[in-house]
Amino acid sequence: MATKIFKIDSQWHKKEQYPFLEIENGKVFEIDNQWHKRVEYPFIEIVNDEIYRVETQWHKKEQYPFFEIVNSKVFRIDKQWHRKEQYPFLEFESGKVFNIDSQWHRKEQYPFVEVENGNFFDINSQWHKKEQYPFVEIEGGFSIANLVVILKQTGRL
Repeated sequence: MATKIFKIDSQWHKKEQYPFLEIENGKVFEIDNQWHKRVEYPFIEIVNDEIYRVETQWHKKEQYPFFEIVNSKVFRIDKQWHRKEQYPFLEFESGKVFNIDSQWHRKEQYPFVEVENGNFFDINSQWHKKEQYPFVEIEGGFSIANLVVILKQTGRL
C-alpha cells in the first residue's frame, strides 16, 4: 500500500482532498493536479537509504544518488566525484529535524521541523516552538528517506 502525502491548506488548516505525492516500494510519484492520479513514472527512487533522481527520458534511476542517509544524518553527494560529503547537512532526532551548521559542522540548537503522528510542523524561528497547524500530513508508514524527499518537495530544503 502506498504512503500518501497531503498538503494542509494554510488558510483553513484542513488536509487537502487529494495527495500531492505517493511513495510505494521506494518510488516517489507526483500526483496529477487535474485527474488526481499518480503519474505513470516516479521522479525519485529510494534504495537502501540512498536517494536517486529518475531520468525523465528513460525513466531509470540515475547512476549516482544525490543524498545518502547514515545513522539519521543526511549527506549530500558530490556531483563531480559521486562521493558522500565529509559532513552531513541534516540530522533527525526523536521526530525533530535539525540543520547542521556549515561552518562548525554541529547540529543547530533548535530544530526547524518536527514530525508528530504523521504531521509535519514548522518550528517558529523566533520562539523555537512548534507551529499550531501542520503543513503536511502523511497517511501510511515512512522512513527518514521519505521525510527528506517530502521536505525537499515542500521547499523546506
